[in-house]
Amino acid sequence: MESISLKKILPFELKEQINDFIFEHVGGREHQILYGRVFIPAIASEQDIVVDTVTRTVCESFGVPRDIVLSKTRKQPYMRYRQYITYFLFQYLSVSLSKIGSIVGCHHATILHTKKVVENYMFADNNKREEIKQLRNTLNVILWENK
Repeated sequence: MESISLKKILPFELKEQINDFIFEHVGGREHQILYGRVFIPAIASEQDIVVDTVTRTVCESFGVPRDIVLSKTRKQPYMRYRQYITYFLFQYLSVSLSKIGSIVGCHHATILHTKKVVENYMFADNNKREEIKQLRNTLNVILWENK
């Protein structure tokens, strides 16, 4: 039976030495059990923490309810906050655009468009640039504490 590589399963790369160590000391079926019960849930919970932290921080910073921001509303302020959430999820998560789209309720192409829109905010509007900068600093502190 061919061994499953961590690089094929996990969204981040582990050093080859760690991968080799696991394969030397854990055999056969235990690989799949180890990955399924330890590594994959750990990654999923870390992603959940990032998603929750980003959405909570953006919503609390602007004093808006989370459910309204993540709804399909097209009202400008809520849409901008949703764009900020999408932008930071794109920055902090190493998952597919489709996955981020499913989190915020939009198509993967919208994620790319949103990234460009927020980058344009930073270039063209000083107030929005400061909002984004403050959010980034806050998120960096919070996410660093969670690690």
